[in-house]
Amino acid sequence: MTALANLRSPDLLVLEAPGALALRRAEDGGPVRRATRVRLVEAPPRAREVPLARGGGDRLHPIRLPGLGAEDADDPARWPAAARPFRLLLDSPDSERLAMVATVTLPRPGMRERDARWPGWLAGDAAALAPLFLHPGGAAAQRHLPVFPGAGARPGPLAEVRAHLRRRGADGTLAEAGHALLAIRHGGDTIGLGVADARGHVVVAFPPPPLATPSPAEAAAGSWPQQWDVEIRAWWAPLPSAGTGLPPLLEDIVALSTTAPRQLLESLVPLGDGSLPSLPLQTLVHRRPLVLRTRVSAEDPGSSLVMATP
Repeated sequence: MTALANLRSPDLLVLEAPGALALRRAEDGGPVRRATRVRLVEAPPRAREVPLARGGGDRLHPIRLPGLGAEDADDPARWPAAARPFRLLLDSPDSERLAMVATVTLPRPGMRERDARWPGWLAGDAAALAPLFLHPGGAAAQRHLPVFPGAGARPGPLAEVRAHLRRRGADGTLAEAGHALLAIRHGGDTIGLGVADARGHVVVAFPPPPLATPSPAEAAAGSWPQQWDVEIRAWWAPLPSAGTGLPPLLEDIVALSTTAPRQLLESLVPLGDGSLPSLPLQTLVHRRPLVLRTRVSAEDPGSSLVMATP
């Protein structure tokens, strides 16, 4: 059966494309605005750029794939033999979206649900990545590539957690924790997930937990506290795809979630036994950004969140 003969009813013709790429906002599953720049290039060493066209909804389609002739393009049965790796590159001029690079194998059936999973998800921990799959569409969100907020993001009505992540070595020196993974947990579940940029700046945006029901006295007063205790987890490690002049591959960042979380520090002032205190639960207040910091001294509240990386 060719792509031009996939008839489901006398008046419905389904055309399969040899590669449909779908991008969604990581924080709420919504479509990515058009100002974000997206490019598709062949994996090194060729690195030839492939033109993209916008399809229905949030989909991008390669116009011409190298090595795929017109006859092969019309026959999905021939696509597996012609498949090769490509790199999807995304950046946002105003830093509203995090720059990203992901490996995608094309051609592939873009419209058939069973074949449309991005293989990179298999490298991660399902529980840690849960926020990316719980948006409208449920498990179908795994067919999309998430686009994370950048340092210039304005999450609006969503809950918002910000940090400048740094890592502390065994000798006490500090360095940027670029491309770290940061998770926000509440009630034993991960409710928000973010990725730091090359300088360690991260914005995690997510739908807030359910609002509490006010007591009669609070309802009569017309106000009641809306806040939640949240646990912060972070992952960082040297990535195999770093140091190329581009962001590390998204699949390498996803794989961090399968490793042990790093210790986040409440303070750089040692305890009596010489150890450094871990970051306790943090209070997330409704409609108020939560900025995470590690205290430097009794007088200095600090400006970054430090993780131990011995």
